[in-house]
Amino acid sequence: MFSKGTLKINQIISYSMPKWSSSIFIPFLFLILSVTPNNITAQDKHFSQFYNAPLLLNPALTGGINGKYRIAGIYRQQGRNLYGDPFTTFGAQIDFMAPLNSLLAAVRNNDRAGFGIAFFSDQIPNVDFSTNQMIFSFAYHKELDKNTNQYLSLGYQVGLTQRNINFSNLTFADQFNGLDAFDRVSAETLTQPENNYTYSDMNVGLNYSISPQNDLDFYVGVAYHHFNSPEISFYSNDESPLIQEISTFKLPSKLTVHFATQYQLNRAFYITPRVLYLRQGPSQEIDLGATLKMIFSEHNGSSFNLGLWARGVANDSSLPLNLSSVILQTAVEFDGLQLSLSYDLETQGVTLHNELGTAFEFTLLYTGGAVGDDFIICPTF
Repeated sequence: MFSKGTLKINQIISYSMPKWSSSIFIPFLFLILSVTPNNITAQDKHFSQFYNAPLLLNPALTGGINGKYRIAGIYRQQGRNLYGDPFTTFGAQIDFMAPLNSLLAAVRNNDRAGFGIAFFSDQIPNVDFSTNQMIFSFAYHKELDKNTNQYLSLGYQVGLTQRNINFSNLTFADQFNGLDAFDRVSAETLTQPENNYTYSDMNVGLNYSISPQNDLDFYVGVAYHHFNSPEISFYSNDESPLIQEISTFKLPSKLTVHFATQYQLNRAFYITPRVLYLRQGPSQEIDLGATLKMIFSEHNGSSFNLGLWARGVANDSSLPLNLSSVILQTAVEFDGLQLSLSYDLETQGVTLHNELGTAFEFTLLYTGGAVGDDFIICPTF
């Protein structure tokens, strides 16, 4: 699933430049295709290992850990086999959990508070188009029932996003010398806006968790991202009537629904099925899969994990979902540290010489300062 770029910069540049060279046509074609059925979140970050980037998935998961703090990093590389220079995405977070009964004498139950910060960076080569975001996240975890470890969590996020592009890397068709280079002076003109802009973003989320028995857990959450519908356009400050007519574009709000259950098959094996549903504008996506965990040692928590996922997408809510990607993953865990790898193989979409796109993800997650109880509102893998 190609989650790169913005639709608006494509609209502005295509309006000003009716002829593109092949060196700029390929990456921008890729951006345009990012709003086809292979990508429902053209303006959003997207990770196959979404559960290993909890603050980017749902604000209500902030501080939802059996520990005092959690550090996570995720790196995604996409499209190297098609374009040589891959698209890269990086995310990092740190969040903390604070038992309120240890902070406030009036609190008699096991309510918790969570707070954290997350950073996200997305880079598109050739045109140096980048998106960088900083998010501040807060959550309140209300204990509903101690015996079943039942919690209802509410989270809120506020962040700032900056986007940049290098207009000097754009080339036109009339610059092609007919042989092997674009070294001629172009007769085309481009009204260039400022090459960066910043906008604020707000997200809210809910999460419910319950452990009805010792070997079974359920988790369900819903998040609503970009509820303030920020305007995203390089031309937002241009007062030209013609530019204003085509430059106003608001980032569509995104609905996220996620469900997971973790079941202990025996002392050595756990299985964790998961479902993720995304809807943004007219497009939607469903990820279905499960991971199998094999425990080597209960003392230090060492384990080995294998997972298999399928992703279905549709660019219109009236259309059926089509299989877009198959995802394989593996991970190891030891003493609170988890290292995970995944590989996406596209089953349709952008191709080059009949070769479909691929993506690779690597994540690192560490939870420290164990508190010695069973509080956890989302599975770690």
